[in-house]
Amino acid sequence: MEAKTTLQARMFAPMSGLMEDPATGSANGALAALLAAIAPEPDAVFAFDIRQGVEMGRPSRLTATAEKQGGSVTRVRVGGPCVAIMEGAFAVETQEHR
Repeated sequence: MEAKTTLQARMFAPMSGLMEDPATGSANGALAALLAAIAPEPDAVFAFDIRQGVEMGRPSRLTATAEKQGGSVTRVRVGGPCVAIMEGAFAVETQEHR
């Protein structure tokens, strides 16, 4: 695997009711894919160490990798440690219980 590149990201979605997200896997996965796609190497694995949420006081650290083969991004993975901040449950009513 190649050396990791360190990035600092922010994600805003005020029209969705979210002023800023401290850790956004989907956005950082898209960022990793974009950076790999525009890199000149036709075959490589790109690794990113991503910091997010720092400015809002909720620092997060994500890791992302993007694999590129034959000039195309073929796989993207995003992960990192997490802490539960809420919990919930819901019930689904089935036809037989109506």
